[in-house]
Amino acid sequence: MNIRQKALNAKDVKTELVPIPEWDVTIEVRGFTLGERLAFYDKVAVDGQVNRENFLPELVIASAFDPDSGEKVFEAADRDMLKGKSAAALERITTVATRLSGMSEDDVKDAETDLDETPTVVSS
Repeated sequence: MNIRQKALNAKDVKTELVPIPEWDVTIEVRGFTLGERLAFYDKVAVDGQVNRENFLPELVIASAFDPDSGEKVFEAADRDMLKGKSAAALERITTVATRLSGMSEDDVKDAETDLDETPTVVSS
């Protein structure tokens, strides 16, 4: 098997079980594929800026799974309710999700910058 085949066949999206004692549950947090990460940034963008109010709830919705069924724990309709839940519990999930997805605070700032930039066309 050549390098290309190895790369394309690799199971490279990481997961981690995260205990949430406030809810008496353990959640499987999954990292994003590149496509999921780009779609996530599109979802939290409003008027060319990352909507920080929705960033963390949307990250929880996108990355929290039931470890037994593999189903998502939350759906889009839960966004506002999640804002009323324990910040410590949600922080546990988002910290793991950002780490597994290779995201950082700098990535959020870069996303804001990227959303503001208009591509330039270079002619020869």
